[in-house]
Amino acid sequence: MNRQVRATPRIHRSGTILLLLSLLMFTACSLAYSQTASVVLYENPNFGGRSKTLIVGPNTLSDFNGLTSSIKVPPGLAVLIFDHADSAGGYGASVDLMEDCANLAIYKFDDKVAYATVFSTTKAGGLVWARNSMRSGEFVAGHWERQRASGGGPDNSTAVVSPPLPPRGQPLTPVTEPQPASFSSDPGDLMSSPPATQGDIDEFNSIRDNQYGVGVLGGDTTKPFYYHHNQPGETVYKYKKVIDTQYLDGEGLRRITNILGPYHGVAIPLEQLSDINHEIESVARDIWETLTSTHHSTLTAVDCWYPDSELKRTVCGTMDGDSHACGQDYTHTKLTVDKDMNFDVTPSATFKPMLKNRWAGGNFTVIEGEVKATNLQDYSIHTPWITETLVPKNPIFNTVKRGDNVCMYGPWMADIIDLNAKVPIPFSSDKIEAVNIDFRNNNEIHPINQMWIKKENETQLVSVVDKTGYFNKDNATESQASGYNQRMRYYLAFEIPPNDVTVQEYQVNGIGFDFAAHPMTDVATNVITLRYKGRVCLKIDDNYL
Repeated sequence: MNRQVRATPRIHRSGTILLLLSLLMFTACSLAYSQTASVVLYENPNFGGRSKTLIVGPNTLSDFNGLTSSIKVPPGLAVLIFDHADSAGGYGASVDLMEDCANLAIYKFDDKVAYATVFSTTKAGGLVWARNSMRSGEFVAGHWERQRASGGGPDNSTAVVSPPLPPRGQPLTPVTEPQPASFSSDPGDLMSSPPATQGDIDEFNSIRDNQYGVGVLGGDTTKPFYYHHNQPGETVYKYKKVIDTQYLDGEGLRRITNILGPYHGVAIPLEQLSDINHEIESVARDIWETLTSTHHSTLTAVDCWYPDSELKRTVCGTMDGDSHACGQDYTHTKLTVDKDMNFDVTPSATFKPMLKNRWAGGNFTVIEGEVKATNLQDYSIHTPWITETLVPKNPIFNTVKRGDNVCMYGPWMADIIDLNAKVPIPFSSDKIEAVNIDFRNNNEIHPINQMWIKKENETQLVSVVDKTGYFNKDNATESQASGYNQRMRYYLAFEIPPNDVTVQEYQVNGIGFDFAAHPMTDVATNVITLRYKGRVCLKIDDNYL
């Protein structure tokens, strides 16, 4: 699974670095990047508001002093917080936390944290941390103990606030407001980056605020896909689906005759079946041939997917239900073969205008994302061949659950199949419309090329190629809607405050499907570091194992 990582930094007038980290992936693969687990401070109770991630070691909270109301502490770490700080470190009251605390007011530490030290709860030599405690009415400060032979550890069930410690150093210099950015002569330093334009800022803010920190701003999938039609009278290419008309008498014609009611007696000598709205002439011809038993083929291609524009679109929101394979009912196994994966997304406010599709109308509450991924194979003892299951090779597709934050990128389509039947009026040359059946009318991102799922501190990036063959048309200037043989690029948004000394560290891991013998080892392990004012501020562990 080949991929490339590169950075596009810009400097905000406040001195903050706006960084779009670009990950280029080839098709049919998935990748997850996650922030290395660390302690996080939050401005509000219940982990709300602004946040600050701490490094392992001492942290002087010059830019977050007196703001913390809740803390998250991952397993295996502890954080010792103080309500005062000077040049020698923390002093005053302290408490060592080894678990999340949704409201520091229970320790009388709300809006008081000035200094914090993050450390592992275990050390070499079999030492484990024993937190502050009260024994026989006496306070015992946190300390290291040797692991007991029984395997048990110290009683760390309750956090205890220490008596105040006196100051040991000089008062800290007050933090001044950030100064306008100055540029570095070191080309490897982010401070050498150009200043951000208003367009850069707006683009960055949109990705951060509306798209869960990820955007598609470049790569082959941002090029126009096959859209313009060169046949007379056609300006938009309608992507076709293959249906088997021999099964219309099982489902479609049953529905027609049920709706015809009193016209059922004249339903057999139908003179015309045509799709007036969408000119599906081939359907009319093959249905007529089916009725009169003169057909030579029961398979036909009908207009089905109507693209909104020649450029692919992003839609973000929350899953309305769990991801699932297309229901294998009569329509999807007989009339046509459909094994798409489905993702029903309720769009967030920014993307709600996409609930109205210019072809399909505007009475939608969700936007469907669909793609036919490569599925696992299954050998049947009843047949001499291997059949395809409904289980995709990429396991991420089946792990997307109701309420998950999801973005989908691909062609914005209306999925429409309808039939219009007219019957003759006896003893007249006129006809009347007897029935108009909508077999399907959906608003979709179809096929999905790129998708990302935000789950706590991990973001899963998925690149996929549609395998139906329906979306493979291209020409000299327009690429395939399927995503086939296209390099897919993701941009990840990072902010680096001018006075923040924290090293943000992320791990990147991925897997490929169908195009490599050993996809997990295709990418060599690599560590990418970015410097800001001479110090490392961002570290990416690529192919972290």
